[in-house]
Amino acid sequence: MSATFYLPIDRLRAEVLLQKFPQSPILRPCLYTKTNPEIFAVSYSKGGKISHSLVERSQEGTFYEISMRLSPDGNKVFLRSVHSFKDMAELETVIKNLCSGEFDEDPRD
Repeated sequence: MSATFYLPIDRLRAEVLLQKFPQSPILRPCLYTKTNPEIFAVSYSKGGKISHSLVERSQEGTFYEISMRLSPDGNKVFLRSVHSFKDMAELETVIKNLCSGEFDEDPRD
């Protein structure tokens, strides 16, 4: 059974989670530059394993998945997915479909 949980978290906690947990396969990178986003932790089960992702609510009210990578010089670089979700319900539908295997795990344009 799959479950999704939403929890508002602060930027420092988000950075810790980004370093600790794997990202979902729907992520496609673009430069992430917001200075103080509203970030949510999203947890879901897939294939009997719990996965964790982070989601930002933009000022426009849409949601984007985010991740963090280290640049070659060791600085943290935040990445924001290209695809937006109009609301939490749409995001939850996508996650449920990922859990059921309905979507390809590595979508390409």
